[in-house]
Amino acid sequence: MIPVSAPRTAKLAEARKMTLRDHVLNTFRLVIKELRSIRSDPTMLVLVIYAFSISVNTVATGAVTEATNLSVGIVDEDGSDLSRQIAEGLVRPTFQPPGADNRARDR
Repeated sequence: MIPVSAPRTAKLAEARKMTLRDHVLNTFRLVIKELRSIRSDPTMLVLVIYAFSISVNTVATGAVTEATNLSVGIVDEDGSDLSRQIAEGLVRPTFQPPGADNRARDR
C-alpha cells in the first residue's frame, strides 16, 4: 500500500510566521538581484540614471516641457466637416489662430 501524505494545508499551517527581519532580508536580496541584472544592461542603466536625475531636476526647477503658441497651416481642399472640426480643435494656448504670427510682425 502507498502511504498517503498529509494534505498541503497542514504544511502551510506549520510554516513559521515571517518576521520583520525576514521581510527586510527578502527586500535586500531582491535589491541586490536587480542591481546585478541592471549592471549587465548598459542601456537600462543610462535610462534609470536619466529618469532619477536629469528628468526629475527638469520638472522640479519648473522648466516648461510642453509646446505652446504653435503655428499650424491647414489646407482644406474639399471643405469637409472633418477639416472644419480639426481646425476648430486647434485652440489657444497650444495653437495660435491663423495669421497671428504674421500680424504681430507687421505691426
